[in-house]
Amino acid sequence: MNNSSGGATSADSSSEHVDGHEGRCSTEAIDDLKRRAAEYVEHGKQTAAGLTATIERQIRQRPVEAVAVAAGIGFVLGLFWNRRS
Repeated sequence: MNNSSGGATSADSSSEHVDGHEGRCSTEAIDDLKRRAAEYVEHGKQTAAGLTATIERQIRQRPVEAVAVAAGIGFVLGLFWNRRS
């Protein structure tokens, strides 16, 4: 039984080493996640800019249809909001 407490001390020092290693891995994982998140944000910005240009072009080419679509969307949203109240 005394050996198990000595073993626990040995395990504790091993645990500290492992914990330190896990801390480094976590930092690397966090840095990787930050890098990937920044890439996703940049990709999202580019996609949004492309969609904005496409929508603006469609509105200029078909202004009456654009107003009709916007009115339809507003009407549907109004129905949903009135049902919630």
